[in-house]
Amino acid sequence: PQKDATDAVTNAARSPYVSVRNSLANTLRRSKQPAALTILATMWNDPSEAVRVKVAEGLAFDSNPETLSILQKLLEDKEESVRLAAQQ
Repeated sequence: PQKDATDAVTNAARSPYVSVRNSLANTLRRSKQPAALTILATMWNDPSEAVRVKVAEGLAFDSNPETLSILQKLLEDKEESVRLAAQQ
């Protein structure tokens, strides 16, 4: 059951629908589960600015070196709102 749930969330992160990815990123950024941050981190280069903002907000308080590397990339995002979220 756990693997099925993780697979479903991972598939939602790759959904062709921005609304699905945006809702997922919003939920994951609020989760206290380490697995949620892991999946959220995979969404850092999402085509949607809104999703990338939520990724930056969700990862902003994690001190994992991999997370810091992703935040560094988000600081160079083409969209100002993403860069500002990554600076938090």
